[in-house]
Amino acid sequence: MWVAATGPVTVYDIALSRGQKVAEGLLGEVMTGMLVSDRYSGYRYINIEKRQLCWAHLYRDFVRISERTGKAGGLGHKLKKVTERLFRLWDEYRNGEIEASMWESVTTGIRMRIRGLLEQGAGYATRKDERSETTRTKNTCRELLGVEPAMWTFLTRPEIGMTNNLAERSLRHAVLWRRTSFGSQSESGMRDWVERVCQLQNSVEHRERVIAEQKKTIASQLAIIERLRAVIEKYDPAATNSGNSANPPSTTGSAARSARKPTK
Repeated sequence: MWVAATGPVTVYDIALSRGQKVAEGLLGEVMTGMLVSDRYSGYRYINIEKRQLCWAHLYRDFVRISERTGKAGGLGHKLKKVTERLFRLWDEYRNGEIEASMWESVTTGIRMRIRGLLEQGAGYATRKDERSETTRTKNTCRELLGVEPAMWTFLTRPEIGMTNNLAERSLRHAVLWRRTSFGSQSESGMRDWVERVCQLQNSVEHRERVIAEQKKTIASQLAIIERLRAVIEKYDPAATNSGNSANPPSTTGSAARSARKPTK
């Protein structure tokens, strides 16, 4: 089961293959947008400048390496720690807790650090046809160095994010349904029911989430306005009344007296 998720729309495709041809049919032979995905080889036909590797998948790769013995385990532990720091900084940057200049400076250092660790792993000495934890670690590091620019696209395109969690969430319901219902036994069942119903459900759910987020943002902004108004009233009560044009000017004094003067 394949899924392509954007902001407003989620598209499913059920195929018998996980080959590149299916990816081309779903995403297009020439990719015009940006792709956030795992390291699956079927996406290699896409220009590396249009790709962002999912850091959640990368983190799991580093965790697996850290669970190995010897120098491979030590390398994986270092990669895991640096990635955890990157996640923390990303959250702080998105929440406005650190400035852009600091974000750029720190992430430059993190990128150099991770590249250095990958080069260290890719340079491990192994024997030909050796099957060991060191060899697997070496191969993973070499593969990552080959697509290293795609690990950092989010630094210049922060709107695409670090992970493909949107697609993963969209796929979860369909996968669970397939496991409990034993899938579909016909072409029409796959196309007319599974793909379309899952697509409709996820698209509606996403729009509901967007509306909920917008309501939350509006409520937060209104709360800020009320707090500012309370502060202004506390220190300058007259300021809140000076701009009130709803009250008509008072008809007192000579103007009022002239209004009461009888006409001849």
